[in-house]
Amino acid sequence: MAPREQSKLIKLALGCLAPFAFPAVAYADMVWPALVLETKLLSVPIILTSLLIEALVLKVTFTLTITTSLWRSIMINLASALCGILFIPMAGVIWEFFPGLMLYPHLGIGTFNPLTWAATFLMALAITTSIELAVIRRFYGIRIRQKDALLWTAANLVTVGWGLRLAVSGPFHA
Repeated sequence: MAPREQSKLIKLALGCLAPFAFPAVAYADMVWPALVLETKLLSVPIILTSLLIEALVLKVTFTLTITTSLWRSIMINLASALCGILFIPMAGVIWEFFPGLMLYPHLGIGTFNPLTWAATFLMALAITTSIELAVIRRFYGIRIRQKDALLWTAANLVTVGWGLRLAVSGPFHA
């Protein structure tokens, strides 16, 4: 990506981030697992770990320099965070209204249950991986082979799994 395009992408990203300057979760009257997971995925330790793991995957898989890999990892994760901050909680709401409302009464469970946490994990993994692979393809013009996609999914599995662990062991655990 040319420096001018990178500059435009950075400005667009910063403009999109502005509405999220205040933590909306702090004002939420309603909480569901996907919203809790999203806040954990946006924590500094998980973001830094994700950047490093994915930079390593970029370097090894696509034989890039470490500097290029780190820069691309930052941009890929920025796009993933901007989209994921909306899509992951929305996926959780969709889960709650469709399978959730049908299953919960029959299973005698509420919102914070192992089935919903598992579904939330899988949705977050699919959403983040899809976004990031799309950025790699679209903005960097890199052809993604099946083994590349599997390796990228494994990298996301680590950080989304860690986020899930923090979410279920945190103060929202019921």
